[in-house]
Amino acid sequence: MSNITTQRIRALCTEQGRSLKYLCDQIGVKSRTYFQDIEKQQRQIPDDKLKIIANILNTTTDYLLGETDEKNKPSLSGKLDLLLEDLSIEALIDIKTTIEEITLED
Repeated sequence: MSNITTQRIRALCTEQGRSLKYLCDQIGVKSRTYFQDIEKQQRQIPDDKLKIIANILNTTTDYLLGETDEKNKPSLSGKLDLLLEDLSIEALIDIKTTIEEITLED
């Protein structure tokens, strides 16, 4: 895990007025040296804890890992737009028809 991860975690905590101790309490680790050990490459943040941290800080694991510079979670409509943008018109019509059929069954 690179230092960009801990840098971004620290920056988001500062922006949101949260302490690293609070974050450590939320993920169930001793706060004293947890992030220092990560910065020294002596330990890594497990995926499950990274997901919790991302949720607490209202961001994505991709942002924390340095895979994107977009720090905000996409909205549900934004996620839907991304999923639908590569579909053909025929696939979109099939989805619409299926949703209508499901709605009629209820």
